[in-house]
Amino acid sequence: MKRTLVYGASGHGKVVADAARRAGLEVVGFGDDDPQKFAIGFDEVLRAHSGGVAIALGVGANRIRRDLFVRLTERDVDIANTGCTIDHDNHIGDFAHVSPGAHLGGTVRVGAGTHVGIGASVRNNISIGAWTTIGAGASVVRDIPDEVVAVGVPARVIHAVPGAASGSLE
Repeated sequence: MKRTLVYGASGHGKVVADAARRAGLEVVGFGDDDPQKFAIGFDEVLRAHSGGVAIALGVGANRIRRDLFVRLTERDVDIANTGCTIDHDNHIGDFAHVSPGAHLGGTVRVGAGTHVGIGASVRNNISIGAWTTIGAGASVVRDIPDEVVAVGVPARVIHAVPGAASGSLE
């Protein structure tokens, strides 16, 4: 049984741990930078990883998950969550997150680091920019630019988030 440590000790981490257990992995503990969570820090996670323990990232925040993943592997990852649908010919950018119950029509482009909220729907042939947040239950019927928050039916931009892709844990 593969020994696995989950990095992220909040709700997303608990879901990842449950999925790992159901996949037959042995979850040996949790890592987190928050000392209130009774978990080991990232430096200890790196030591465990170099000792042969697999790391499963259970961090819901796209930018933080990206930074951690790059530090661990230098590869890209995105999340397609429980019950979402992603139709034909879509492109999902690196470190994007499609939440439970979200539905993407065909030929949709979701930019890097973007979060499509729970139950959101995106019409065919739509482009959603990088590091954008689509609110829960939104209905996206027009292209949405980079680094904004869009909500509602139909989805409309309510504010910009300049520099959303920048920053790190350093």
